Amino acid sequence: MEFVSIWASDDKKDWQMIKKEMFANENNLDRLKEISIQLPKKSYSYLKIIAQPQKGQTIRVNQLFFF
Repeated sequence: MEFVSIWASDDKKDWQMIKKEMFANENNLDRLKEISIQLPKKSYSYLKIIAQPQKGQTIRVNQLFFF
């Protein structure tokens, strides 16, 4: 996986990237099985999660949890 980015908006028009974590050089496959990302403590109406695979890779998402 190349990266995971989190975008936030209150109106679905003006999106701001609030977090991005790079995984391009991650060699520990266990780290990629369960990714946990802390977000800024602010309220948003909408969140968009983008997980960008590297060439030739497939990403499968089993569950998303928001706390």
